[in-house]
Formats: sequence, C-alpha cells, structure tokens
Amino acid sequence: MSNTKSPVSATFGMPVWPRFLLRASLALAILLLCSALISVIAANWSELSKTIRIALVQGVVVLTAGLAWILHKRGHGWWPEYAPVPLLMGLSAVAVGGLWALLGQIYQTGADPWQLFAVWALTITPWLVGLRSIILAVLWIVIVNVAGVLLGFNALNMWSRMYWWIDGPLAVTLIVVVLNLCLLVLSEVCQHYLRDPFRVVPRLLAAVASVALFYLVMGGLMEWEDGFLRYWLGASVAMAAMAWYYRQRCPDQVSLSFVYGAFLAALIPFFIRLGSDDIAAWFIFTIIEISVAVLLAKDLLLQWRKHNVSVATTQQEDEAAPTHTDAASPPWFLRLLRLGAVLLGSALILVTLTLLTDAEIFKHSFWVMLCFVGGGLWLSRQAGEEGLQDIPALLVIVGLVFSGVEWVMQVEQENTIYPLLQVIMGVVLYVLSPVWLVRLLAAGWTIISAFLWLNFYGLVSNYYYEFPWLTPSMQWQVFAVVVLSLLIGLRAHQTPDRYRYWAPAMWAGLVASLVGIGLMPPVLIFGETLSEWALGSWIPSWLLFPLPAVVLAVAVQRQKAWSVVTAVGVAVCVLLSITWAGAPTISLTLAWLLAAYAWRSRLLFVVMLLALFIALGKLYYDFNISLNQKAVLLTCSAVVLLVYMVVFRGAVKSLAAFKDTDATAAPMPKGMKYLRPGPVILAGLLLILGLANYNIWNKERILSDGKVIVLALAPVDPRSLMQGDYMALDFQVTREADRLNRGIQQGDMDAYEHDGSTVWAWLAPPKTGELAWELQALQSSRDADKAYQHRYVELEDGSNQSQVIDVAVQPDWVLLRLVRKNGQWAPGTDAWFFKEGQASVFEPAKFAEFRVENGIPLLKHMLDEQGKVVAAED
Repeated sequence: MSNTKSPVSATFGMPVWPRFLLRASLALAILLLCSALISVIAANWSELSKTIRIALVQGVVVLTAGLAWILHKRGHGWWPEYAPVPLLMGLSAVAVGGLWALLGQIYQTGADPWQLFAVWALTITPWLVGLRSIILAVLWIVIVNVAGVLLGFNALNMWSRMYWWIDGPLAVTLIVVVLNLCLLVLSEVCQHYLRDPFRVVPRLLAAVASVALFYLVMGGLMEWEDGFLRYWLGASVAMAAMAWYYRQRCPDQVSLSFVYGAFLAALIPFFIRLGSDDIAAWFIFTIIEISVAVLLAKDLLLQWRKHNVSVATTQQEDEAAPTHTDAASPPWFLRLLRLGAVLLGSALILVTLTLLTDAEIFKHSFWVMLCFVGGGLWLSRQAGEEGLQDIPALLVIVGLVFSGVEWVMQVEQENTIYPLLQVIMGVVLYVLSPVWLVRLLAAGWTIISAFLWLNFYGLVSNYYYEFPWLTPSMQWQVFAVVVLSLLIGLRAHQTPDRYRYWAPAMWAGLVASLVGIGLMPPVLIFGETLSEWALGSWIPSWLLFPLPAVVLAVAVQRQKAWSVVTAVGVAVCVLLSITWAGAPTISLTLAWLLAAYAWRSRLLFVVMLLALFIALGKLYYDFNISLNQKAVLLTCSAVVLLVYMVVFRGAVKSLAAFKDTDATAAPMPKGMKYLRPGPVILAGLLLILGLANYNIWNKERILSDGKVIVLALAPVDPRSLMQGDYMALDFQVTREADRLNRGIQQGDMDAYEHDGSTVWAWLAPPKTGELAWELQALQSSRDADKAYQHRYVELEDGSNQSQVIDVAVQPDWVLLRLVRKNGQWAPGTDAWFFKEGQASVFEPAKFAEFRVENGIPLLKHMLDEQGKVVAAED
C-alpha cells in the first residue's frame, strides 16, 4: 500500500474548525436540498403531467451537473471526496437512474430491470472515466452488481440449459463472483488512475467478491451436494490467490481481512458436508476452526505491524505529525475479523456442548457460566501474544450465553439479585481483563444487565409494550448512558494508553445510546400538519436537545479555537437541533460526528457519518406530516447551512476552505491528459440528455404514427390483477402464442423457452364487429424467411398427428415482437401503471391499444368493452 500523505490527512491531522464547519455545511445543505426536492416531486407526482415529470428529472440532472461544472471552473478543488463537486456529480448520477426509470414507466416499454441498470451504468461511465471520483466509482459498482444479479435471475433457465453443472440460483452467484473478480483486477490495474488514496474501490470489490465466494460455497452445499467439493475448491483457490496478492504483491490488510473472514466462514459448510451427524467430528471441526482462526488473526496482525512500523517511521520524520488514538490499538478490520471468528467459534462450541450432553448442560447454566467466564478471565491475563487473546474472548461469549439462559430462569422466579450480580461480573471483567475484545463484551453486558436490573419489574409486567416510548426512569438511564459514553470517549482520546483501556466502554456506550435515543420521546411532536405541534415535557429529552452545540462548544474551548466562524457554528447547531427536534437520533449522531473530528478519530468519524445518513433517512418515518411539509423542514435546515457558509466563506480563504491547495492530485495516465473534469462533465451531460431526449422523441413518434393494433386482455387472477399503482396484464394473443410455440418446438424454435427470449408473431386485422387482432403465425426473427403454424391432421386410423406448416404472410398482417417474461409471453409490457388510488377506474378495461413500428409495440391506452379509452380521473 502506498504511504503517500493524502489531502484528508491535513483535515484529520490538526482540527481546523472553520474549514471543517463551512465545508460540512455546504455538503449537508446539498444533501438536504436534494432530499427536499425529491420529497416535493414525490408528494405531487400524481398531479404532474408527463412533460413536467420528465422536465423536472432532467432539470435535476442539469442543475447538479451544471453546479459541479461552475464550481470546478471557479477553481473549487476536486479533493477530497466530500468536496462539493464530487458530491454534486454523485447526486447527478443518481438522478440519471431516476430519469431512465421514469422513461420506462411513462412509455410502458416493458424493459427488464437489468436493462435499466445496465443503461444507467453505461451512461454514467464517461463521468466515471473522466472524473476519477470515488463516489461515482462506488455507485457504478453497485449499479453493475444489481444489473448482474437481475440478469442472472432473468436467465436462470438459459444458464441451466447451456451449462448442466450450474443449478438454479448458483447461476446468479457465479455471475456476481466472476463480475466482481474481474472488476477487482481492473481496479488494481487502474489504481494509479483513480483518486483513491484509501483504496476504497478495490477494498469494496474485495469485500463483495469474498462474500460472493462464500455464498457460492453455500449454494453448492444446498443446491448440488454431489458437486460441492468442486465449488469449495474453486472458491478456495480464488481466495488463496487474493490472499497471496494482498500479502505479497500489494500489501492491503483490509482486503486481506475480508478474504480471511470468507475462508473461515466457508470452512463451516465444508465441515457440514464431511460429517454433520458425527459428534466426534463436530468436536474435531471446532478445534480446527478455532486453530485456523487464531493462525489467520496472527498473520493479519503480523502484516499490520509491518505496515504500521513503516508508517510510524514516516511520521517520525515529520515532528508536527500528530499521534492518532486510532493507532493505539489493533485496527478496526483486525478487530472485526477477530470478533467474527470469536462469534463463529463460540457458536461451534455451543453446538458441540449441546450435542455431547444432549442439551442437559443448560440445566446447570449458572455453574457452566462461572467456569467459562472465570476461565476466560484467567486466560486473558495469561495470554501474552495479541493473536492468542481471542481465545479468552471466545470463552467469555460462551459463558455469557449460559448466563442469559440462567437469567431467563431467574426471571420466572422474580429474582432481582441475579441481574445485579451480572452488573458486578461485567465490571470485574472489564477492570481485570487486559484484552480489548473481552472489555468490549464486558461493557456491553454491564449496560444490558444494569438496564434489566433497574427496570426488572417494569419489563416483567410488560409495561414496555403499553407505551410508545420509554418510561421516565428509563429516559434518565438513556441520558446517563449518552453523557457517560461521551465523557468516556473524551478521556479515551487523551492518550494511547487511555484509549486502549477506555475505548471498549466508549463503543459499547455509543451503540447503547443510539438504540436508546431512538426510543426517547422527542422534544417536538408533530400532528398531521406543521401547524399541529406540541412541546414534550420530558426533561431528559430537553437536556439532550442541544447536544451538538454543547459538544462543539466544549471541543472548541478545549482547543482554544474560538472565532466568529466557530461561535456562529454553535448557534447554527442550535438552530438545526430545533429543526430536527422531532428526531433526536440526528442530534446524537451529529454530536458524535463533531466529537470524532475533535478527537481526530477516522474510524469513529466514518462510522458516525454513515449513522448520520441512516438517521436522516429515518427522518421520513419519525414525522407524521406530509411529504410537502417534510420538504419545508429539510429546506429550512439547508437554508440555515447555506447562509452560514456564504456569509463566512471569505473569512477562511487563507485556510483553503474551498480551494484544495494542499491536495495531491492523482497522476494523469499518458494519453488521457485531455480528460479534464470540466469538459468531461459537459460531454457526459450532453450524452445523457441526447440519448434520453432521442428516446423520448422516438417513443412519441411511435405513439403518434405507429400502426394501431388492439389486443384482448385475458382473465387474470383477481388477487394479482391490481397491485398498488399498476395493473398486471395478460393477453389472449400471448396465450395462443404459447400454445402455438409449444406445438412448433423443434429445431431452433426450442431455444425460445427461457425468460428474456423473443419470438415474432404475425397478427391479422380483427373480423367485422370485433376489436381484437388475431394471431396467425410465428417466426424466429424479424427478418426470418418463413413463418410457421401448427395444426393436428387426422390420420386414416383416426389418430391425430402434429404438423408444422409454412405460412404465406398476407399484406395486411402486422408483425409483433413477444418477449418471454415470468414464464409467459408478453408484447413488451405486462403491466399498466396509473395514479395511486385509480385502480377502480381501470377495472372495466377489456382491451389494450398498442402502437407498433417494425414489430416493436408501445402500450398507449386501455379500452373498455365498447372500445372506448379508459382514462384516469383528474
């Protein structure tokens, strides 16, 4: 891995509050405004015409890409990824997907979902190649993977026919494995080209590929037991190759941890396949699994220490380089691997003990708990090597499981002493054990046991289910956990030694705080409208209400960084807390995000940034008000942030708040020096708008000038006829085509059985007094020389013989393409979309009117029994 100092290191090196506050305000304001726009469009969607819908979505694409182009032209840097330009381009790329989905829905094209995602990925590829943005790269990877999965499900039958050794869903898993391994190789080859100093893209692909390889092994076990060894060996070879590359050629401990974790998980189905009913075998498998986990954890620790030494040597050359508390203990990926291995090993031990004792061991859960917890504590104090410290944690987890079983038994006897003993046990474990993971488990267990002890009778009497929120005493307990976890975090980030001791308690308290505050009553309660509001009378909620402002003020005071920008920033936090008073989770995550920046903790900062996105998404469910009113709240928050950023923008020019003069640009490969961000943004925008509007023009031309044909609707199961805001369709002509095709199944026509295949049908005009066109013949392609019919000929002995005959196409016949979907043929689409609440209007529909050009149909109207257009009510 490269040790080159990235631009972000300047941000996390020494907190520069004015720069951080203004840039974060702009990024968050952009996100809130886009969310508000989406809310307004969604709330008024059914009232908008087709033209306005298309114009709005295209306007979002143009607005976001145009703003990004303007900011770039004015000298706003591209680094880092949370700068305005890449954020705007990411939002523009998301809007492009919405545009293609909208066109598919409006014009009833009936395109398969995988085709939508494939077109989406292709149209934003120029932006990805030219801009080299991590945000665009991650979005592109997600889109391509979704397209691959949907394509796999769409082509299951085809793959099963072509390759007999692929069974069912294994085809989907195989597509994902091959796709992500290829993308992983491509990302490693092009790593010097992307602006990705933290290797986000290859690490993401390594994680996805590792998980997919594990699922491939599981699929081989479940779907095709005789061929399981082939799948397991293939996946193991792929994981071994990845492990070799990330150990020898390109040292990357994060990616290596994903591979090691997948291999440990893949050992379980291997053991199951070898002997799942043998108790002795399970015991041996448990020992092997734990031994392999210890070896892999020690190897990953060794690799990390080698890398950490090189980084430390580099930092020693720069006396101004700060000491990060993140480096005070093993990194997060090593902890995550060890935690997963410990949980896996604990499960195996529990299964083995259950099989060996025929579940009789749970009758003595208290004494078993003491043995395992005591043994784990003793081993944790004896274990010298970091890699061997996972075994005590494994024993402690098994002991805590037995403790939980014992607690259930004590609840039936209403014994309140036992939860108190568990609190004491957790504290003792934390104080005496030097192992990080054991302390984390002890801290979490102490919090849970204390909550159960303090609320024993309330929980037993089901008091918790009678109220939407926590009881007053429970609210004070959550308040205490929030405050204590922040204070513990403050102490933990003072020195590396304190971080090693107090960090487990901080993380356990943080998780408990997020869970508890989600159940706290909000300060502000909305009714059905913004005007219908009431203030809560819960003191703990009011005390937590200004938490972000308090955290920011304390951080600035401790660092002696007061200025006009930071002082007004505290006031802005108060205003945001008022706006989000009905969603206390947002205030808590924002407070921890500010604390993480003050403590210079990258891991905590990234975790809380993700938590903030989740909390903002949860905002839609926290309020009972309409989407339009939610949009007003989001807009008010964004306006506050934008005003703050604009007013004080000039005050921090010397700190390069918006111009990234400290950025180290990724080298431009030879031959691509002309791919500058500005022209690439415009070129990609013109390409997207050109393709979209050409598609619109072509569809509108077909709808106005195409050949009119009417197809009769076939009866559909009433339970699936109306589903939400669309109506499932089936046609009489497609059922006839299905029968005709089965009769013609010979030669190349046999290939037209799987979903996604096409066949071309010749339709004759309706007879006098009728509306529906009638099926006459089928042919294999649009330009085929022959069309076929099928009939039964009576032989001399009275039996019938199936015959396929050539048919001469008549001048007044119309060619229609039929596509196989969900096991049946369909003329492009198999659904009719309408406004929400208009299902009853379309119940009289008996026919569907299509416009056809060159065999390609577009659904235009639904018709009633008399052939009159069935239209939605205004």
